[in-house]
Amino acid sequence: MAELFLVVAILLLAAKLLGALSVRLGFPSVLGEILAGVALSASFLNLLGWPFLHGPNALSPGMMESILRALSELGVLFLMFLAGLETDLEKMAKVGWAAFWAAAGGVAFPFFSGAVLGLWAGYGLPVSAFIGALLTATSVSITAQTLLELKQLQSKEGMAILGAAVIDDVMGVLALSLVVATVLKPEAGGAASILKTLALMTLYFAAAIGLGRRFFEPLLKKVSQARSTQITMTAALAVCLIYSWSAEAVGQVAGITGAYLAGVLFSRTSFREDLTERVGIFAYSFFVPIFLAHVGLQVRVESLGSAAAFTTLLLLIAILGKIVGCGLGAYAMRFTPAESLRVGVGMISRGEVGLIIASYGLSRGVIDETIFSQMALVVIVTTLVTPIGLRFVFPSKGLTKPI
Repeated sequence: MAELFLVVAILLLAAKLLGALSVRLGFPSVLGEILAGVALSASFLNLLGWPFLHGPNALSPGMMESILRALSELGVLFLMFLAGLETDLEKMAKVGWAAFWAAAGGVAFPFFSGAVLGLWAGYGLPVSAFIGALLTATSVSITAQTLLELKQLQSKEGMAILGAAVIDDVMGVLALSLVVATVLKPEAGGAASILKTLALMTLYFAAAIGLGRRFFEPLLKKVSQARSTQITMTAALAVCLIYSWSAEAVGQVAGITGAYLAGVLFSRTSFREDLTERVGIFAYSFFVPIFLAHVGLQVRVESLGSAAAFTTLLLLIAILGKIVGCGLGAYAMRFTPAESLRVGVGMISRGEVGLIIASYGLSRGVIDETIFSQMALVVIVTTLVTPIGLRFVFPSKGLTKPI
């Protein structure tokens, strides 16, 4: 395991150093931390391929990558848990319809545009529909990190983005379920399969919200009386992980949705400020930098290859589909053009959700490794574009407009 310790140390130092440089240049630190991973990826410095990291007793590159991925996924969950702790439900309720229609536009536009592109490129209906389903995904883990740095998470647009992301997750899963049930596996149950997914989602959200509102406050009060170091934070993190697990196992939605929901529910307790401070130190010093650097590590510039035109069009649809779709949805709910643009830019990133859907398609033979690589690059690029775009569309200081 010694070589793994060295790899983690290099990733942490590189991420924090480039993150600090990014801030000095006027960009969010998240951009520098992702670029640190890009620089250390197989396309450039190839950190995981350095010979002295692979002695006779060292972990294999595949095993090391698996461990880094696990640490990265924990970073995602803790980041979304923190975003939930920072969320004000009263403020989010005021932008509820804007969030709904932004999410609806952000699913419809990329889905149909991606499917049409696939058909135009000569792929069959199953692959084309799957490409469209992939492009519906949104991951706001990096958006949330950037909004926190820009002090815009509590703004009107920030609340709309977070609300739309949760709704988008549900709509995206429904879109994927629809594709699987009607296009990929029509024999798998059709409408019955979709209704089952809807029922499980409803059951999960009802149970998770009900339990959180009833038991989180007394739970933390009880455990805080125990004589054990940081037991309150430990209990909250354990609940976060349980909610993340149950979101996927029961609710058929992404684990990050469960982590975010747990954070929102804990934000309504008297322990909110204490948890935000302690979990922030815990997450930002280790897990979040590993997550951001790992995103960059997955970049494969050479995967563009001979399909550069198709990948470029896929990128344009991925970026513009969210900006136009989500922006129009927000604009229809009386957001100003500038506010609508901010919501659209904040929804661009596909992150780990996009990679999960792409992996699903690859493992089931829907797409091949070439398409998977192209889609993975799309996920990486949209993740890189989002913090840069947010930096330019939001003012540098203060809330754009308090709710």
